Amino acid sequence: FGIVGVQQFSGTMRYRCYDSAGTVMIREEMNLPCSTSGPYAIGAFDSSGSSFGRQCGVFERCLDSGANPNLGFTGFDTVAGAGLVIFQTLTLRGWTAAMEQVDAATGSVAGKMYFCTLVLLGSFFAMSLVAAVIIAAYNKTA
Repeated sequence: FGIVGVQQFSGTMRYRCYDSAGTVMIREEMNLPCSTSGPYAIGAFDSSGSSFGRQCGVFERCLDSGANPNLGFTGFDTVAGAGLVIFQTLTLRGWTAAMEQVDAATGSVAGKMYFCTLVLLGSFFAMSLVAAVIIAAYNKTA
């Protein structure tokens, strides 16, 4: 999952909305990436039905901020960074925020499928692991 995340989403999480001069980041949106493709309308769709991701406002520009969201911890630039996002997702705590950030940056269905598959397979693996430990402990005492 780490390698797939790096291949699909590397570098996309660093973009933020700046003012038209490109000097001041829009403060309330510091942890929400923007997409560099598509028309300048939030939630716009093209004729094929694909989304463009989150777009900046009329007098704003989507520029590379140099840092990933959440103080650089949420990103797919390296396999280690992707591993941290994967671990957060497998704990089932805050994984929707990471998924929404990827969706805002890319606007593709691939991000949603990536996280939902990770949650389903990861949860199934964790439940199987817990069941195996309980069965092993039961067999050891019996």
